[in-house]
Formats: sequence, structure tokens, C-alpha cells
Amino acid sequence: MVLLTSLFIADIGARGQGFGRRLLEEVIEDLKMRGFKALETFARRGNANNPSGLMQLYLRMDFYVKNDMNPEFPLMRFELAAEKVG
Repeated sequence: MVLLTSLFIADIGARGQGFGRRLLEEVIEDLKMRGFKALETFARRGNANNPSGLMQLYLRMDFYVKNDMNPEFPLMRFELAAEKVG
């Protein structure tokens, strides 16, 4: 499992242009190639001012809420590899 600690677009004018999504796609592909099983991050609800990014981005990328004990910063998870059966 890998913990993503930062996915932040500092230039406010560049936000919403797809850079975060593209960067996250590249991170996911790299981690899959390296054989990691999952990616986790603390996202932020309703506010883009967070180093790891906005929760809505992760939900659109098929992450799910693993733990929401902190309602403002839920722990999000993405399964990189399906479990092998048998």
C-alpha cells in the first residue's frame, strides 16, 4: 500500500484544467506496474486547499472512503490490483 501525501496544483488558475486527474492517472499506472496493491490518501471535503486534493477528484477516479472518522479529511482508497482467487 502507498500513501499519497501530496497532489496539489499550486497555481489557482491551473486548477480545474485536468492536471490533477492526469497526474493521478500517471501515479496509478506507475504503482500498478510496480506491483503495489492499493493507494490511499487523505482528501478534503468541499475545499481544494489541501495538499492531497479535493475529495470529488478521488471519487471520480473510483477511490472509495475507507475511513471517515474525520469528516473533513476522510481516508480514501483505490485498489490497484484485484485479489487473485485460488
